[in-house]
Amino acid sequence: ALMCRLGYCTDFYWGNHEGTDWGNWGVNWTYQDGTGASSPPGSADNAIFDVSVMDFTGGATMTRDETVNNLIFRNHYTESDGVKTGKSFSISVRGGLGSHNLNILGNLVKERGEYDASSSIKSGSADDQITVNVLGKDGESDSGNIVLGDSSNTGSYNGDLYLGGNSISSSLAKLTVAGNINLYWGGSLYLNVGQNSGTIENPDVVINGVINCNGSGGYNPRFGLQSCTDGNELNTVIQVGGAKGNGVMLTESGSKGSATLVFANAAGTSYEYNGYITSYSPDTKIKIVMNGEGTQILRPTWEPDLYFSFNGLEVRKGTMEIFSVASVGDIELTGGNLKIMGAYAQYSTDSSFSQKPPQLHGDNLIWTSGKISVSVGMDQDGNAQAAMLYLTGALMKGEGFTKAEFEFSGDVLFYLDEWIQIMSFESGAEDFDASDFVANTFNDEWGAKFKIDNNALYVMYTAIPEPAAVAALFGVLALGFALRRKRM
Repeated sequence: ALMCRLGYCTDFYWGNHEGTDWGNWGVNWTYQDGTGASSPPGSADNAIFDVSVMDFTGGATMTRDETVNNLIFRNHYTESDGVKTGKSFSISVRGGLGSHNLNILGNLVKERGEYDASSSIKSGSADDQITVNVLGKDGESDSGNIVLGDSSNTGSYNGDLYLGGNSISSSLAKLTVAGNINLYWGGSLYLNVGQNSGTIENPDVVINGVINCNGSGGYNPRFGLQSCTDGNELNTVIQVGGAKGNGVMLTESGSKGSATLVFANAAGTSYEYNGYITSYSPDTKIKIVMNGEGTQILRPTWEPDLYFSFNGLEVRKGTMEIFSVASVGDIELTGGNLKIMGAYAQYSTDSSFSQKPPQLHGDNLIWTSGKISVSVGMDQDGNAQAAMLYLTGALMKGEGFTKAEFEFSGDVLFYLDEWIQIMSFESGAEDFDASDFVANTFNDEWGAKFKIDNNALYVMYTAIPEPAAVAALFGVLALGFALRRKRM
């Protein structure tokens, strides 16, 4: 049994006799020693779904709101005459009884187990939905998490957890996670949440913590953003407090609609994700939105030319640091800081890893406010090389545009009196001229100048005149004006 910090947590095991009603404790729940439970599991108890010890493996059906301490899926197989067979298991809502909440005060855990069988929590219909709340406990930082697998298991059997099944009728109403989502090795967590009503301000999924993808080599966990594969369109919005590690963020093959992933990283935090972001369905689009005060780094390293591309990037606030050699779709800059990065990466055409120059590829850039951070270094031939933004479309002004701000870094000597290209736009920048761009100075001595030429943007730094020189220049101009008036 698991111990609670404030007392003993009783383990309740599901599947004693035939039946599906979660609340029918005299039939379906037993204690660890096999005796029948005198009540269903409550807020101080662990609800354990261990298929290997179930007499009845047909699933559990909720008929009311339920609250437990930890909810644990374990050992998804049956055994007969020494032969083990994988067996999936699901929790759902009985039809005709309305929607219900499943509240988990500790953690939602999917143990690795011995077979690649899945677990799922899903709604019964659009009128009989489940809202899953992984709430955590005050003062207990190791609670309020979703955990799939563990750090000691490096592969072999995977096992997936589906939250919302894979149809529009089985999708969860909402998912709230107070802590983190911890994914280990080859397992997968697939989300199917919402009913096409989520927004960035009111998302379908709220994960206050971080998506921790603990993978390596060929064993990398999957985080499915949209898993509705029944032919219906589902548009879902997922807010997270950050992402880090190696994994695969995806929409499933056969899905339709969209998945919007909103990074709401807290002020003072910085997380780096090095895995894939890709849609396995041509009918599903992924959009990334930076909408927190902290920093999110997206720096894919393995074959990013094939597996890191999506259909929109928006920066509202905070800092988004990104490296991309495939298009991220339209880029919207309405605030915050968009920083273009390089990466030590291996393309699909490479035989080994190497340092790749800072770059970001997109379609159109719609710039309203916010800034773009660009570094300038030296290429292998000793020439100045800037972080580049490549657009297959146009550079455009958003509604309410004021100025397009850049922040340049690197040795100022790279910039001095030499035009350096920092952006290209195949469809032009008709809304812009050089006076629309501003940038930081270096030591208050060197200031930026811009020019647009042949569908490209260039920058050069020149010396800022000393105040005395400026005053003298104004004096000369004033004297010339006075002499001209005297002649008149």
